[in-house]
Amino acid sequence: MIRWSYIQHTGIPSGVPFFIDIDIMKCRMPRNSVTRKELEVRVLKIKNSLYDGTYQHKNGEWHDGAHTMLNKFLDILQEYRV
Repeated sequence: MIRWSYIQHTGIPSGVPFFIDIDIMKCRMPRNSVTRKELEVRVLKIKNSLYDGTYQHKNGEWHDGAHTMLNKFLDILQEYRV
């Protein structure tokens, strides 16, 4: 029986899951498909976390940059069909 463990790998952006097969110790990325709407919801949740105080220790310039990049990503998502 294969046991799986969910970890946050420190060298990658927060929230990206890696799954490790503990019995053979190999890193594997999830291979599920994702829709444009699902990605959009995740990005909007990240944007909301910028307002709810999760990142209040960061300065205003950092917040502006984060919003700018997330907005650009949302613009790119709009180019794809639903």
